Amino acid sequence: MSILDKSSHKIFDEQGSRLLVEYEKNKSSNNNPHLPPWFNLKKFRRIKPLVNQYFFSIFLAHFCGLLILVFIRSIYQTLSKTGKSKNLVTIFYRYLHTCLFVKKWYEGQIWIENDPAYQSLQMVKNMHQTVSDQQNKGRIDENDEKSISLRDMTLTQFAFAGLLVLSPKKYGFSNRKEDIETMIYFWSVIGYMLGIDDDYNLFIGDDVETIRQRCWVIFRENFRPSLLSVADTTTNDNDDDRIRMARQIIESSNQYIYGLRYGSCMKFIWQSLQIESEYPLLNREEKFWYYQMKIVIEKCYQFTIVRFLLNQLLRLSFYLMQFDFMRGFKIRQLSQMDHQVLTKSPKLIQ
Repeated sequence: MSILDKSSHKIFDEQGSRLLVEYEKNKSSNNNPHLPPWFNLKKFRRIKPLVNQYFFSIFLAHFCGLLILVFIRSIYQTLSKTGKSKNLVTIFYRYLHTCLFVKKWYEGQIWIENDPAYQSLQMVKNMHQTVSDQQNKGRIDENDEKSISLRDMTLTQFAFAGLLVLSPKKYGFSNRKEDIETMIYFWSVIGYMLGIDDDYNLFIGDDVETIRQRCWVIFRENFRPSLLSVADTTTNDNDDDRIRMARQIIESSNQYIYGLRYGSCMKFIWQSLQIESEYPLLNREEKFWYYQMKIVIEKCYQFTIVRFLLNQLLRLSFYLMQFDFMRGFKIRQLSQMDHQVLTKSPKLIQ
């Protein structure tokens, strides 16, 4: 049972922001001590065929979730302090590696210790621990808010799969209960293996409606206020570093997920979550890409041939990005863009 089921959101927020992730779990009843005691291999293996069928829509939802995650102040502060989100080049590497890691988790065997999927998961956990140790030095008081807290990890879980739970059809994903359960179970296991305590594991449990309710609470209390705050400053986004980082995420990710524009992506997310206030007006180019996203994902992706083509195009893009020459070509383009921004306004490079 999640703390969100037992307590008020205020307790989740206040307590969770002061608790660190438990990177070393106790041994479970499985042969692999990193797996949860409730791990079910048969249930876990259902994820691979599901991802094969909805590859594009799943990664689109991941991307949109990670985009709005940077508007959470604590997450933004952690990202900005690492130095790995200071310009287009570093952001390109961060989010490309994230996509490739997650792809490996979906397709690999994380329950086998020498499998590349398992090893990459441990690498991510070790990176989290290193950053946590560095950024939490001196925060010894139990009332101090922590970097990469349990609360932050819960919000990150939402970023990866919360949109698929709340608005599956809006992202072209399956609306079948069994498929949503499979996605939920996968990310509950990933959360455990990354050190999230069961009380703060957003996706732990068997009841889809209970987990959907948790996701609505997280959206309403954490993401919605952040989204409304950045929408208010969208006409003068130089005043908000979070918006600059989000724009850089869009520009750098556009090198391998084509057709991304900041305004069109934000409005698409806005509409998918049914936020009551209108998103600020888009320019002509953003309107074009917004309606293209909406038509392709909500209307066309349901057709097998369209789904197959989009899935394969994104797979091809990820495949090409694994080659040094292709990454080098993209990096040179982004370096030139970074230089142009730096020349115009040095403050825009963090």
